[in-house]
Amino acid sequence: MLRRIKINNYKMFKNFEMEFADGVTLVCGPNGSGKSALRELLFTIGKFLAMPDVTQHVAESVVSAFPLDVYCRWSPQKNGYVDININLVLDSEDKETGSVNVYIYDLTVRYDFFNRKSKVQDESLTFGTKDDEIKIVSFSGGELTIYTDNGKRLDLNADQNISGLVTASRNNNNIKKFGVLISRLYAVHLDPKLIALDFTVGSQMLGAYGENFTAWNFHKANYQLQKQITLFEQCKNFIPGFIAANSHPVGDAYRYKINIEYNYKTYDLALSELSDGQKILFALYSILINVPDDSTIMIDEPENFLAPSELQPWLNAVNDAYEERNIQFILITHNPKTLNWYHSEAVIFNIVDEPPRIKADKYNNDTNQILYEKLCEMEWLSNGS
Repeated sequence: MLRRIKINNYKMFKNFEMEFADGVTLVCGPNGSGKSALRELLFTIGKFLAMPDVTQHVAESVVSAFPLDVYCRWSPQKNGYVDININLVLDSEDKETGSVNVYIYDLTVRYDFFNRKSKVQDESLTFGTKDDEIKIVSFSGGELTIYTDNGKRLDLNADQNISGLVTASRNNNNIKKFGVLISRLYAVHLDPKLIALDFTVGSQMLGAYGENFTAWNFHKANYQLQKQITLFEQCKNFIPGFIAANSHPVGDAYRYKINIEYNYKTYDLALSELSDGQKILFALYSILINVPDDSTIMIDEPENFLAPSELQPWLNAVNDAYEERNIQFILITHNPKTLNWYHSEAVIFNIVDEPPRIKADKYNNDTNQILYEKLCEMEWLSNGS
């Protein structure tokens, strides 16, 4: 579970801090206030910390993950460089002992204006319980220190182009466990126009815009066939005559087909034959069904392309996923129904100060004013929307 994030000098995040609770956290605010930037950063961290033995994906380099345009433009340069600082706190419950293990991850990425590229300047991972924490990885200036499972210290020179944790992951089991938690961070903004119809192999990582959804869903569904029964029952509510969804070989690739019944005949529909709303609903329900228990799912504007009557059943399924499978949700939304449903756990993003920075405030529901009315009053939403 994601518990806290601190960000400094990433886009307009300056000394930013946000905490996350169980269940559903709602993120709202005007356009340009940093909501999607937070999603983009969480997705980037997932790619940057992709670890061997946890995922088949190769970890993204720091140069690719943190190009110059993600550094805050008005951060002062010091001796020809500028730093991005990120702090993550995640926890997980040990199923055998019931204790809660805490992981504290710190990363400093430095852009060198002389060499015109980013590098990992400092990185560390601390592990333990709330009362007893130990640093198990330290990476500074290219010098990597790893503490193995038996407490042995290893000192290495490591490449500052990739995460030190990726290099160290096979030397400490708790680093791999942290990698598993990172792999369970899903941060997406689904776009039906970008969802590929064909794929060649399954994918363990869902793309930022759901562009590889068919490959991801194929991989997940093949390992969880029983869960697909629940998914298929949900699909019957928004795809008339729905029977099943399957992948069929097409040359050297595979293509997702939706099997439906109409007038006592069966037909195989390509995803392109569904409406944008149907594609989004199929992806939204598939994500709920196929992510592992104890995952964190951040979805940017899930209501896009959906009618209000279609959104409410999905919100009900979100509640069920939290209560039954301990899935944590972070929903970015402008939708009145969602705002009113989860107003007590809302965080309002805004741009403050000069030069501008992103600020997050927990919604105070001590008054009788509901969140939607508050945002209308602040002119972030229209009463007619």
